[in-house]
Amino acid sequence: MGDRGQHTRPESINKKQKKDENHSLTYDINRFKGQTLLSDLTDDISNILYQPKTYETKQVYEVLLNFIQEIIGDQTQTILRSAADEILILFKDDKLNNQDRKNKITTLLKSEISDEHFNFLVNLNKKITDWSFNNE
Repeated sequence: MGDRGQHTRPESINKKQKKDENHSLTYDINRFKGQTLLSDLTDDISNILYQPKTYETKQVYEVLLNFIQEIIGDQTQTILRSAADEILILFKDDKLNNQDRKNKITTLLKSEISDEHFNFLVNLNKKITDWSFNNE
């Protein structure tokens, strides 16, 4: 080999390494960082009644959307938000008692909800303070 010998890698290993590096460029793990259920701008939200106005109510609204999604399964954002609007309307209606609210929510979600889940919804509703029916 002598004094001009070089230590190099075989070309096939270098090509594999470049292929792996290119894969990491096409799939960026951080591309979804910071996105939430509310950050989907592709859906039409013109018929959605409630838009959170503060950071705290936005967090509570996202918990409500997650809760609804767990019950009814994977649906579009429009369906989830419409269901959330209906639930908020039921809770803000002072003429209904809690049993009527629970029955209507069960009918709306087409799934029986336990008393524990209903109490969870009641507590979430109490934390949403910037909701109004006219939403002006």
